[in-house]
Amino acid sequence: MSEQDSPARPAGRAVVRKAGRCNRWNEKRRQIFLTHLAKTANVSESTKKARMSLSAAYLLKNRDQVFAHAWREALEIGLGELEMKVLLDSIHGSERIETMEVGEDRELKYVKTVVQPNFRVAVRLLEAHRPEVQAFRAAQDGGTAESRRALLNADMDRVRERLIADGLIDRDEADEV
Repeated sequence: MSEQDSPARPAGRAVVRKAGRCNRWNEKRRQIFLTHLAKTANVSESTKKARMSLSAAYLLKNRDQVFAHAWREALEIGLGELEMKVLLDSIHGSERIETMEVGEDRELKYVKTVVQPNFRVAVRLLEAHRPEVQAFRAAQDGGTAESRRALLNADMDRVRERLIADGLIDRDEADEV
């Protein structure tokens, strides 16, 4: 049979997959996704790390209750880490080094370290995931306001003790906070 005699190929678009992406979740990809989600509370970045699409992650979450529960646990951990970072950054700030160069030779005039909080990304992530994490936390501890208040007070006591131990505040200041 010659090329002229062969049947025509079916009409339509060719399927082109993005390089480096796979269309199947496996245990390794799930673990990579969940581990990164627990570190960052960022679903989009976690799917990239697992080399999966964002839509595939949400589809899996909707059809697999075990994965959905693990997702909520990882988000709860990630959001807790983010909350602590926001708290620490609000206390200490983050460092940035600025340099000033002048003239044609770009002679260094000065170098200074600037401490400044940057909350833009943290606030966005907090807003995106707080309702889901709060619902998960409420389901875990029965959801009573008293139990949440007790957990929050215990966390704040630990933060105060660390600040006192690090010499950042004295005991009298801690009692005022």
